[in-house]
Amino acid sequence: MTTAGGTTAGGEESGDDRGGPGVAGGAAAQKVLLVTSSGASPHAVVPVLAAAEAAGLQVRAIDLGGAGAGGSSVTDRVLRALLGEGAERRLRKELEQNPPDVAVVFDPHSAQALTVARDEVANPAPVLAVVAELEPAAAWSQTDADRFLALDDVAAVALAEHGVEPDRVLVAGAPT
Repeated sequence: MTTAGGTTAGGEESGDDRGGPGVAGGAAAQKVLLVTSSGASPHAVVPVLAAAEAAGLQVRAIDLGGAGAGGSSVTDRVLRALLGEGAERRLRKELEQNPPDVAVVFDPHSAQALTVARDEVANPAPVLAVVAELEPAAAWSQTDADRFLALDDVAAVALAEHGVEPDRVLVAGAPT
């Protein structure tokens, strides 16, 4: 299955860049990199992807697979560390070859890999972390995303309690 922006569900590059409708007058579409993983909620990824394409943005997506997986056992942490190294290299290559205007990420472990890669490239793009949990994990505070999009005020407060600076948190409102 190909996602709408350049990778298959298994994380392989498909080379499929699509700008949605609505890019007026031949203006260059804003480039968005969506970073997903097994730790990303489809309930967050699908609407963001659809909105980006509907807005006429040029979307590329990378699936980091198990690099975003949760779990707190020693085995889970070792596996995440190993997969994270590979994810950082893939993301750095993507950011260098196809620099986006903004990068969007959906889980804290992928956010960590993305922000490390972002900090190693010549023209870093801002990173927006979509925090889809009503009770966000403390791991979000270990990322260096530029902005965090929280579902509601309670989730925003929880992010602040975990150490995320409140001025970096935007509240989207929970869907009804």
